[in-house]
Amino acid sequence: MQAQGKYLAFTDDDCVADPGWLRAHAAALGNSEHAICGGRTLNRLEENIFSEATQLLADYIYEHYNPTRTFGAFFPTNNLSVSREAFLEIGGFDGSLRFGEDRDLCYRWAARGHAFLDAPEAVVRHAHALTFLSFLRLHHCYGEGTHRFRKGCIKKGFPRLQISPALWYVNLVLSGVKERRGLRGLILSMALAVTQAVSFSGMIRGLLPPGDRDPRPGGEGPDRSASK
Repeated sequence: MQAQGKYLAFTDDDCVADPGWLRAHAAALGNSEHAICGGRTLNRLEENIFSEATQLLADYIYEHYNPTRTFGAFFPTNNLSVSREAFLEIGGFDGSLRFGEDRDLCYRWAARGHAFLDAPEAVVRHAHALTFLSFLRLHHCYGEGTHRFRKGCIKKGFPRLQISPALWYVNLVLSGVKERRGLRGLILSMALAVTQAVSFSGMIRGLLPPGDRDPRPGGEGPDRSASK
């Protein structure tokens, strides 16, 4: 690792940080050597329904599974900071995971009893431009990443995470019409339902032997496994 500072701050190449982003992370971390700090991510592409639905899904997961309150929850790496020393001590990211390494890192972090901190003033704006096809591929890969993450938890001796109850998924889909009125809200709810359907297909794909999987690259952009 080339970064030599006391703390590491992560974001994505399609995110734009608001002024004061690093200061907000630094203020939240203080002198903590064993805490992961997560900021707030906003959708920068307000007219893109697929980008909006993807961010709405992430927001819903964050609302219900915030790592400061829930063991096994995670901060996505598009807005995260951590002590460099502690990050290296825990082994950094699992390089075998293309999708789900943020969940894996946070799970290993929580298993050691380390803290998680919210930094809502640390804002990045995510410009993840999605078409219908890339939206499908992305959430399919999130599903496959979820399967690999859960499988990895078993291999690493961590408790198996529980599946969310059916009502959680119902409320997820309904969050579209709650967030937006009219046709836009209805389309958002439909898109959220699609995320879960294709995520499930990705989890099924993860069960297949490597030779039986579709060799085409699936998904784009950095990893944020957004399926609980």
